[in-house]
Amino acid sequence: MKLYEVTKDIEEMLEKTEPDDDYFSDTIESLQMAWEEKAGGVSAYIGNLEATVAAIKNAEKNMADRRKSILKKVESLKKYLMDNMDRLNIDKIETEYFVTKIKKNPPKVVINNEEEVPEDFWDKQVKWVINKTKIKKALIGDDKVQGAEIVQDRRLVIK
Repeated sequence: MKLYEVTKDIEEMLEKTEPDDDYFSDTIESLQMAWEEKAGGVSAYIGNLEATVAAIKNAEKNMADRRKSILKKVESLKKYLMDNMDRLNIDKIETEYFVTKIKKNPPKVVINNEEEVPEDFWDKQVKWVINKTKIKKALIGDDKVQGAEIVQDRRLVIK
């Protein structure tokens, strides 16, 4: 029997049977035991899935760390090769498998001291954001806030 089937049987039992009859007591007790066993199984499965999620998250972190480490090595080797090419004034290396070139990047602006940059080169940026904390206080204080409401969600906790 599945959990939802046991739940349905308990609901039907509670609707159709008088609680003071012996059949009711025995049957409801066995249904409750079956329900608790099924619910325990679902809880255990949820715990297993949560452990799998944690393991995947850890693996993702390890992969990201590994990726960053390899990227650092790539950048270090590129700098190493470019430094040695510069020392010998070599701009291009050709082999049968690849071509390595030193190219100029597009010009970029580097700000050395923001305080010295003239006002003409500054832009004002304004960003409006909704203050949910302020709205929550207003709604809890029985004020109405159009376009907002307080919602009390529920969650299942398995320990």
